[in-house]
Amino acid sequence: MANKDNHIGSVATTFRILETVKENEATGVTDLANTLDVPKSTVFSHLNTLTEEGYLTVENGQYSISLRFLDLGHRSRANSDLYTVGTPKIDDLAEETGELVNLMAEEGGEGIYLYIELGENAVKFDTYPGLRSPLYCIALGKAILAHMPEDRREEYIRATELVPVSDNTITDSDELREELARIRDQGYALDQQERSQGIRCVAAPITDGERCLGALSVSGPVVRMQEERFTSELPDRVMQKASEIELNLRYP
Repeated sequence: MANKDNHIGSVATTFRILETVKENEATGVTDLANTLDVPKSTVFSHLNTLTEEGYLTVENGQYSISLRFLDLGHRSRANSDLYTVGTPKIDDLAEETGELVNLMAEEGGEGIYLYIELGENAVKFDTYPGLRSPLYCIALGKAILAHMPEDRREEYIRATELVPVSDNTITDSDELREELARIRDQGYALDQQERSQGIRCVAAPITDGERCLGALSVSGPVVRMQEERFTSELPDRVMQKASEIELNLRYP
């Protein structure tokens, strides 16, 4: 956990500005100052520095995130063994199932989509590589949570507001604990339209025997995620691919 005594306010302001520019795609000094409740002169100084360093672009007074971040993200992802080893297996699973297949890692209590592959019949959702997601409301996240060390899992549950993302999101902490225990017992997690209405998902954790490194999943429309395919066939396929990734990570 970060030491707040070493917190640098100006750096925090820079990142708040970057996050706001990212969310708004293109925005100006006045809008940023109003949104962040920061003086315009301060916002302009940060924007000017970020633009000079190549992290923002500006056109007609509107600032946008630059492609400089693409290089940073690519380098970070390429250094991940989970990504390097998992990608071919994700491609295989997408081809076998025809659905959308995801690879996720956890960082700072959030799930980060590392890689996404679309099968022949896949429905494209609003996810993308680099997207951060709460853990409690998706199968991938629940698979990771279920296999966290108990003390860290409890810390997460106590500290996280379980906000409903859909009508089916688990918002009771005791119900979530029961769900995570069930996931540990059966070896896979299900998303029963808990994030997106009309979408179901099956996920399995990827571990190294001691800690959970991430998870993989298959997502699809409810009409195709029914009965044995959803409760048996896809869980078996997902767990098998997770085991293959684990073995390849252990014995490269």
